[in-house]
Amino acid sequence: MHRLLHFLMRTLRLQLCLLLGLGFGVPEGRALSLYTNHPTVAEALTSAAEEISELAKDPLRLAPRVAVVDLVERLHRERNPLSTILEQRLAQMLEERLGQQAVPFIKLEQLRAEWNSAFPGRSSQQLVEDLAGQAEADWMITGTHHQEEGVLKISLQLYELATESVLWQTLLEAPVARVETKPLETPVVALEPAETTEAAPFAEAVDTAPEATVEPAQNFGFVAEGIDEPLEEEIEDPLAAEFAGESFAEPQQLALVEPPQAEVRLSGGEFIMGSSTGRADETPDHRVEVRPFLLGQHEVTNAEYARCNLCERGTGGFDTTAFDQPAVYVDWKNAQAYCKFRGYRLPTEVEWEYAARSGSPGPDAFGGDSVLLGQYAWFAENTRDAGRWSAQLVGQKLPNAFALHDLHGNVLEWVADYYAPDYFSHLGLPDNPTGPDAPERADYPLRVARGGAWDGLDGAGAPEGLRPARRYAFAPWTRSFRIGLRCAADWNPPQEIYPAFGGAQ
Repeated sequence: MHRLLHFLMRTLRLQLCLLLGLGFGVPEGRALSLYTNHPTVAEALTSAAEEISELAKDPLRLAPRVAVVDLVERLHRERNPLSTILEQRLAQMLEERLGQQAVPFIKLEQLRAEWNSAFPGRSSQQLVEDLAGQAEADWMITGTHHQEEGVLKISLQLYELATESVLWQTLLEAPVARVETKPLETPVVALEPAETTEAAPFAEAVDTAPEATVEPAQNFGFVAEGIDEPLEEEIEDPLAAEFAGESFAEPQQLALVEPPQAEVRLSGGEFIMGSSTGRADETPDHRVEVRPFLLGQHEVTNAEYARCNLCERGTGGFDTTAFDQPAVYVDWKNAQAYCKFRGYRLPTEVEWEYAARSGSPGPDAFGGDSVLLGQYAWFAENTRDAGRWSAQLVGQKLPNAFALHDLHGNVLEWVADYYAPDYFSHLGLPDNPTGPDAPERADYPLRVARGGAWDGLDGAGAPEGLRPARRYAFAPWTRSFRIGLRCAADWNPPQEIYPAFGGAQ
């Protein structure tokens, strides 16, 4: 019950802050600095370092460790050479003022190099909370930079990982001519694989909260005065990607058992999984058998997630606050814990793709046609590009042929499987596969997310990123504005309804 009350109070506090013109997530007494002009970039960063250091030295803060992570270029939302320069300068300034409370820039570069070694070709990807967590930071600084009419503008946000809140944010300005283009000389040495400790298992949760009737709250979007986008930008905005060379047919309508409220009963059967023309980790396409199962009709909402007292989540600038928006900033373990709390589980990759294809005979349901796709999905074209800077209310778009909403877009959805890029090549013709038995790397156990999103890295908000075969991999501790969840369960239908699978265990 207290989890629901906490969610209600957080929502009311956000709305009150907006009505009073206060900074989102900024503690009392801390002003939100907008368009602070400085003669040089160094002076701009110095002012930020001094304010952050003042907060970190507060004796009530218990000496938090601070890490500077991912100051990306705003237009393409990717890291570039200037990102490294700005991160390095700010990290060094903090180290001068905070000593061991500041995570050294070299430590973060070493961790980033280790990631790039394990996953080559993704050097521009933001790691954000993932990287900060490996560096054992308590606070992380993230943001964007861009040039406009000869001026460099740097947006910074200070995020507390433990309490899941934005502590401070600002927007700095300095002439572009004063920006140095060569980073300071800092050697990078290889690290041994970082030791990780497994979190304590979740306790068995019992839902003691009474059923509550909730009405959808107004979906407030916070845009600071004078700024044409939200200040909180934690992960990247993809370059628009087009999926060419395929025609997309209307999904085939199949007969379904009448769904009970927010669940849909899926009969299962044989279908073609993967894509012979897609990304390497989608190939080869192959036939698989899926047993009958239940799947949530929509993504888990804020109101539903708040009922789980033991389930945690993060917050950020693209957070969702309305009861009927999907719950985001939820990591894999908490997604799994929520589904277990409700008596369900996360769907497998096979179950998720079967549901997303919804009987379509082609390699995709409709992802190559943005006009048709827009009737079924929230993606970059009808959210970010239309000025909507968050996930949308669930169930607003048309359901697919299986009566399921938002499997394409809105937010990515965690599934149960470990990620292995070559897993499909070993499958053959399995019965109800559940993914690899173990991760490729024990110290970095990637999990799969599916479905694309309203925005995000790797073309997640583009039509190509919403294809049913598209796979995404994240560390299980990732909490992101573009990742939510949907729950599933086993189902054993009577044999007279589905003789091929009736009574299957």
